[in-house]
Amino acid sequence: MQAEGAAAEDGRTPCTWVPWLNQDSMAPWEMKDFTTYADVCFREFGDRVTYWTTINEPNVFALGFDDETASYAYTVVHNCLLAHASAARLYKRKYQVEQRGFIGLNIYSYWYVPLSNATEDVLATKRAFDFSVGWIMDPLTLGDYPENMKKNAGSRLPSFTPYESFQVMNSYDFIGLNHYCTMYVEDNPDSLKVHPRNIYKDMAAKLYYKEDGVPAGEYPIDPGSMQGMLEYFKQNYGNPPIYVHENGQRTPSNTSLNDISRVKYLHGYIGSLLEAM
Repeated sequence: MQAEGAAAEDGRTPCTWVPWLNQDSMAPWEMKDFTTYADVCFREFGDRVTYWTTINEPNVFALGFDDETASYAYTVVHNCLLAHASAARLYKRKYQVEQRGFIGLNIYSYWYVPLSNATEDVLATKRAFDFSVGWIMDPLTLGDYPENMKKNAGSRLPSFTPYESFQVMNSYDFIGLNHYCTMYVEDNPDSLKVHPRNIYKDMAAKLYYKEDGVPAGEYPIDPGSMQGMLEYFKQNYGNPPIYVHENGQRTPSNTSLNDISRVKYLHGYIGSLLEAM
């Protein structure tokens, strides 16, 4: 368990997320064990924790570290969604009224922009959102995966039973967002000809940083990306409560006393938050 924050007396309370072993399969008893573990956390720390995040960045750690492990990503995220739903339903049923807390799940996402105005790049950008944000948010909001994912991944993408779909849908009070910068998207239809494929190939898109004039090791400063992300959630998922869990400027080492770039980054991104509200 990771607790972030400080003591309640100075106006802040811990914000907690419950880690989970990255598994490519999950038996019913393992799902039960995760829910039991979450139950212990809710019971022991619920009087001090107002905001619970069940799983942090499932759409990132599920990808593993190479092409082989990435082939398991669909199963890992599917299990994460079921585990989250089980723990969230338990919290809402057993603890929420008394503890008056909130429970959600965390997502990492870039802001995606077409590399060109070509229709192919625009459609590829939609796929990039579907394979990152939609991978998590569509089941949580609509009870199923995006059509682009079902079409390109086929039988490799697990399906929800009607009961699982009902359990997963609306199983959150808020969404945690980790966002740093923009990626530019180019259509790559040839990747769909590759066999076997993983999620990177199924997306059928190439992703690029736009690093013109950006020092090595730093994120490009693009405050509009934060506003764009929040508008995307508002337009596609019913304007859910969102907490920005991670955002900041990666800078080279030994620059902490001369961090003008980071000041510009934070100033711009905080301003974009205000614009999106």
